[in-house]
Amino acid sequence: MNDRHGGSAEAVFNERVVSLANVRKLAAGTRCLHVPAAAVVTPSALEHLRDAGIELRRAAAPSAGGGPAAATLLVAAAEVSAAADGLAAGVVRGVPSGERLPSVGLAAAIASLAEAAARNGSRGLLLSSRPASAAVLANRHRSLRAVIAADVAGGLAAAAECRATLLVADPQRFSGASLRRLAVEFAKQSHAALPDDLAEASRPCGCRGGSPSAEADR
Repeated sequence: MNDRHGGSAEAVFNERVVSLANVRKLAAGTRCLHVPAAAVVTPSALEHLRDAGIELRRAAAPSAGGGPAAATLLVAAAEVSAAADGLAAGVVRGVPSGERLPSVGLAAAIASLAEAAARNGSRGLLLSSRPASAAVLANRHRSLRAVIAADVAGGLAAAAECRATLLVADPQRFSGASLRRLAVEFAKQSHAALPDDLAEASRPCGCRGGSPSAEADR
């Protein structure tokens, strides 16, 4: 929806995930886009808004007593087959409050998951044919703690041990039913505090610009 005020055009999106396809549909002359406080705006959408000179404004976060809850689990697929991409849609339907991120490249998908985790604590399930590379890239972001799920039981155990915020899975190793079970059970895991050794490893090293995490967060 576009409303004009004093010669400037403003648009309002109520979607929880704002993609490049969404922002490309904005009317000519739009100068400001309003989105929900917890909306995930993909990197390509952010770049398009910057290039078009459109300001992004987030609504005030809802109070603890009301308003919609953040997505329990964000599901993304990157560099997978069309069949595997369809599995991601089936996973979202099976997870209460789950949300599907647009299918994009691996780095862009991880950046969107990191942004959501930093903003509202959302967890993620990333389907990728390159799970090891995906986990390495994800763990460069301070808001993500990624582990690989090679099977349901092992993935859930690793996520619980590491207090993971992101599970990475190769969809070729799972059936649709097992992926849904993995997602549902992962979303149910408690947000417990990190063990002392992991908490110590997660603290910034204090060095100047030398760590991968520092580079990733710039």
